[in-house]
Amino acid sequence: MTIWIDAHLSPASEYIDGQIIQKSMPQGEHSTIQGELIITINEVTKPQKIA
Repeated sequence: MTIWIDAHLSPASEYIDGQIIQKSMPQGEHSTIQGELIITINEVTKPQKIA
C-alpha cells in the first residue's frame, strides 16, 4: 500500500491501524505544558555564567 506524503501531512494526521486519521487540535493545557517544558529545558541546557 502506497501512502503519499501529502495525504499524511496536510492536515495534520496520524496513521493508526492502517488508516490516516486527522489529528485533533491541541487544547490550552497542551500549550501551557509546552511552555513549561521549554523553560525547564532552557534552564538545564544554557551554560552557566561564571564571573
